[in-house]
Amino acid sequence: MGNYNRFIATDVNKIMAQGKLKIERRASELSIRLNFYCAYHQVLIMRITAIYLFVIAAFYFSDEVNEAYGSVRTAFIVASVLSSIDFVRILYGVVNKSYITLTPSELQLRFGPLPMRGGLKIPSREIEQFVVSDRHLSYQTRSGGSVQSTYFILSLIDKQGKVHKLITTKYATGEGFSLNYIAAEMANFLQVPCQQMPTEEL
Repeated sequence: MGNYNRFIATDVNKIMAQGKLKIERRASELSIRLNFYCAYHQVLIMRITAIYLFVIAAFYFSDEVNEAYGSVRTAFIVASVLSSIDFVRILYGVVNKSYITLTPSELQLRFGPLPMRGGLKIPSREIEQFVVSDRHLSYQTRSGGSVQSTYFILSLIDKQGKVHKLITTKYATGEGFSLNYIAAEMANFLQVPCQQMPTEEL
């Protein structure tokens, strides 16, 4: 068993010092910027590396593969095609950031600079509470083992009981402790309840 999130720093101050999380408080506005790049993207890098190593090893040690590819350059092209989706995800992870702007009248979530779905605008008066929860996923490996990935989700619940996801640590820097911190800051700003993950579970 392994955990994909083991790469992430476990201290909010360290994440802020690294520039991965920035929170600015003003009298009438709370501004939060959170980097996308996280353990999930480091796993993608390892997966891309594994694909390249597999293709190049096959090129060198298999006459059939060598004949089919014809050159190392072709082998690299094949590996690039196989890992192209992961490349795009890493690009988004390196370049994009989450931006949350909270005022007494509105909460706005946006992503940039690359376009991405999932933005949100909701009147602040409609926000009932902020909630941090966890989710566990298990992946079966080809060798018959399993890898467990645990990630955390920061959501808001509106007065109609609808859940709106704001941040997931599967696609953004930080563990549950950083989402607890962000949730507490937003809840204090709006003076609404905040349900956090127990620290012993993080």
